[in-house]
Amino acid sequence: MSELTLDAARDAKQEARGTNRSNDAGITDEYAIDYDEHSPIEVNLKPNVMVVFDHIARVSINTYGFDDILTMEQNLQGAGKYGFDIALTLANPEIIGGDLWAPEDVDEQDFPTYLIAQDADSEENPYGLREDIIEDEDGNPTGKEAVGIEDLPGGNKFEGEIVDDVPEYIEVSIGSSRAMDILGVLDTAGMWFSTKEGEVVEGLFETPPNFWTDLYDSDEDGYPRLTGYPSLRRDMVGQRGAITAEFVDDGEENTTRTGIEVDIFKVVDDSLKALTPLTPDDDAYALPEYPRTSNTYWEDADAAGGVAPEAVGADTEPESSGDLTDAAEELAADGAGVDEGDTTAGNEDTEDDIGYDDLNDDAQQFVDDAVSAMKAKDMDTITELDDFEERVATYDGTVNVTADVLADIIDAEAT
Repeated sequence: MSELTLDAARDAKQEARGTNRSNDAGITDEYAIDYDEHSPIEVNLKPNVMVVFDHIARVSINTYGFDDILTMEQNLQGAGKYGFDIALTLANPEIIGGDLWAPEDVDEQDFPTYLIAQDADSEENPYGLREDIIEDEDGNPTGKEAVGIEDLPGGNKFEGEIVDDVPEYIEVSIGSSRAMDILGVLDTAGMWFSTKEGEVVEGLFETPPNFWTDLYDSDEDGYPRLTGYPSLRRDMVGQRGAITAEFVDDGEENTTRTGIEVDIFKVVDDSLKALTPLTPDDDAYALPEYPRTSNTYWEDADAAGGVAPEAVGADTEPESSGDLTDAAEELAADGAGVDEGDTTAGNEDTEDDIGYDDLNDDAQQFVDDAVSAMKAKDMDTITELDDFEERVATYDGTVNVTADVLADIIDAEAT
């Protein structure tokens, strides 16, 4: 019989993790949401509101069909700009300064997105309340009822009704650069993988070449990228807190184009403490349970503007399916795709005739995720994403049609 033991394996695993990697960060079973018992609703926050919660029950990243975003060079595609959102699951939420709105026909939707927004009559925001006249049996007006909000940020509108009872759990969706900010604030090791002085702190985000210098150009150098999944900082595990969404106070009247800030607070004895990314000097700071350096991308200090250590991640290669032309040629060789310059698919139909059912599994999954994103963001067309073609090209899988055809199919499925 082997003399090897499970305890010895555990000791070896701990040793391989490195020193000082055992910490109290991360959501424990006591505070994690049990999806067998609870079905949280998805919520978007609109200024100006605050949601107070008993504790954070989950921090998740919506990867929209990408199998492993940690292996991709631009895995956040400009810090969430192209659709990578996060969701904070909050326990026992209390809405302060606003209302919870359910979308129209909420019971007929598979994944409805609710809204939390400030009172539309408030002078602090540009919203407009949409109301219908209530009539009695004889057609005489007896009052009004709220049926939605218009002039939301981005010029959008929301049709639905106010919900009086807030459920036990809600999932607050956060996108754009705000998603990166919130992840950095909540993570056990803070915001950046390395400081501008070059010190490795094992935060969540690796910086691209020249990032800390005047030479940085996002178009050429790329954006900060995620190197690991977040582990909730120890001082927020089981901790009462709050999240706010507010218009940026620039002294001007708020409009649909006014910037929005999202912030996280710790609530202690009914006092609010605004959270900022942890640094090694903070008591709550801790190295993540597993090293994140295996998921770094930029090769060395010179290539990374002098901020990344040469020995970290030098042999790491991002997984990529190549561009659409490469993918199409490979698929065409198998009789399943569309070759460059040849508009026929395996079934001899032209691309104009290709529909959802003609797509391969990867492309159908891409369409499904894109349709969900469109509905969540109230898009009229998927091409509202400025770099839709780039997203298709970097998809961690293969699609068997061009981006233009895929966009038409997505828009058709979303109607």
